[in-house]
Order: sequence, then C-alpha cells, then structure tokens
Amino acid sequence: MNRLKHLLFVPLLLFLLIQSCKITETGDEYEPAEKIKREIHLIDLTDKSDTLLALGSFPQFSLDGNKIIYLKDSSDGINWRRIMVMDLNGGNKRAISGYYDYLNGVFCSPVRPQIVFSAWDFTNRTSDLFIVDEDGANLRNLTNTVDQNELQPAFSPDGNIIVFVQIGHRYRIKTLNITGGEQKILKTSDQWRLKNPRFTLNGSKIIYSEESNRVDGPRSVRLMDVADPLNDRILENILPTLLVTYSGRLVFSERYKIKGYDLVLDKITEIGSGNPLALSPDGSKIVFHKNRMNVDYLLLMNYDGGGIDTLVADRYEWNRFNFRYYPQISKDKTKIVFTKEYWYYE
Repeated sequence: MNRLKHLLFVPLLLFLLIQSCKITETGDEYEPAEKIKREIHLIDLTDKSDTLLALGSFPQFSLDGNKIIYLKDSSDGINWRRIMVMDLNGGNKRAISGYYDYLNGVFCSPVRPQIVFSAWDFTNRTSDLFIVDEDGANLRNLTNTVDQNELQPAFSPDGNIIVFVQIGHRYRIKTLNITGGEQKILKTSDQWRLKNPRFTLNGSKIIYSEESNRVDGPRSVRLMDVADPLNDRILENILPTLLVTYSGRLVFSERYKIKGYDLVLDKITEIGSGNPLALSPDGSKIVFHKNRMNVDYLLLMNYDGGGIDTLVADRYEWNRFNFRYYPQISKDKTKIVFTKEYWYYE
C-alpha cells in the first residue's frame, strides 16, 4: 500500500513542479514563462512620434548626433553583450565590438568619436576599462589589472581623463589619462561603497555617491575637488538612482523626486518627481521616467521645473509590465532615445 502511495505521489509532484515553473515549449528550447525584452526607441519631439529602432539597451547619440550607439544582448541565452551602432532611422546596424561579459553601459567622449566601457577580461579574470573608436577601430585595454575590478567610467569635459571606480580589497575613485596612461587615486575607502563618479562641466570637481556597507547604513551624494581631493563635502544624504552633470549643473533623482543643483550658486531646487533621467547637453531640459497608478510615463520639462510635457503614457496590462529608462536628449533637442523594457508572462 505504501509503495502504491509513493507511485501516485511522484507524478503528482512532477505535475505541481511543472505548473509552478510555468514552462512553455518553443521549438527545441524550453524557456520560463516570465520573459524580458529590451528595445531601443526614438521619439521625434516635432510630432512626438515613437519609433522602434532595434532590440537592445543603453542607447547614446554619437558625437556628431547622426548615429546611435547601444548594447545588444547575445541571442544564445548567455548574459553577454556587444556594442552596436545604427543610423537614427534604425538602418545600417553593425557591431563595433565582440561580445563581452559584464558589459553594462557605454560612455561616449564629449569631444572625440570614442567610447569607454567596462567589461570582463578573461585573461586577467577581472573587469577592465576599454576604449574604442565609434567605428570599432583602435580597441585597447586601458587598465589591464589582475587583482582589481574597474567599473563605471566617465570622460572629463576635454575627453583626456577618465574617472572610474576601482574595487579590490577596498573601493577607490581614480582618474586615468587616456594618452599617457597615468593613474591617480582621489579617494580610498574600506567602509564605504563609492559609486558613479562624474566630472562637472569645467572638470574641476567630481560628483559621486557614497553608500555604507551596512544595509541600513547612511548614504550620500558628495562633491570632490579634483586638484585637492581632501576638499570633499556632502551635498545630500540620499542615494541617487542616476547622476548627470552638464552645463555647470547637476541633476540627480531619488525614488520620488528630482533635485537640481546649480554648481555656481550652490543652491537646491525641487523641480519634479520621477526616476531615471537625463539633461539635454545645454542643461535646459530634463527628460525622466515615472510610474504612477499602473501607468508608465516619459516626461520632458525645463530645468526650472516648468513646461512639463508628457511624451508617453502607457498603462500596464495584467501580464505585461514595461519601463522606459536611460533616456538621452540629442544636442539639437529634437530627439530622445531610450530603452523600453518589457516584463511579460505567458
């Protein structure tokens, strides 16, 4: 009798496991019912038309504004990405790099057709910094370390210096001269996680976030003098979702609000609400994403908080959630490119 119970229990258990995992068969592959799809979209602000350009994420306008540089996931299910470039209409797509692991964004030079990024180096078995031209030429490893990970690089306004985070036994904020390769340590910490360093417009200061190693520990946004790194002060006791510096202004976002600093007047202004955001190159416009009451918004407003314009308002469906993030505004302020990410269930 006990053996009969066991025989009946096994198929029941298998059935419940299959139902709980919600596995769907597609061809010769099995995929989980929860799926993620990332798309690159472009909005033309003259008529608010929204055009799907490609599958991918983290788009940026090229130096001349005539192309879009973005990341494309590998199709084999491995979390690898490669850097792609395409025309503004989505045509002439081509790869300008091979596939990399731990490739989580690219940063374009403000003055040269160059891209800096962080990716896994299988020889060193660490994350190194790489630089490559926008056409894929002259790829080189800038750091080439065997016991440190270099992450979150960003160019200085003149394009000659890169600031980045180095993680080994401790966190460091460092700068690197892309011509001579000289590196300089600006800050070292054993107790704080240092993140997202970015130069201000004149290159004299670096804005970054500092987070306690404790889950419930303090968090802050800080401003550091490049020439005198000890001249370092707290701007706000929060952890931003994104830091952006253009045109002498800093804008960062918390979960429920956006704050703007004028680095000359050193004053703070409440200017909106939202999450991931970006400033136009001249600092006059802010584009940001917001979720409210099951509706996903992409909004554009003036730096002073006025002139809010709804670009997209998309309601969630019961089996599909979508988010718009990493928006970028073109230099002529006529176009916005962003990532649209779907989470859906079958």
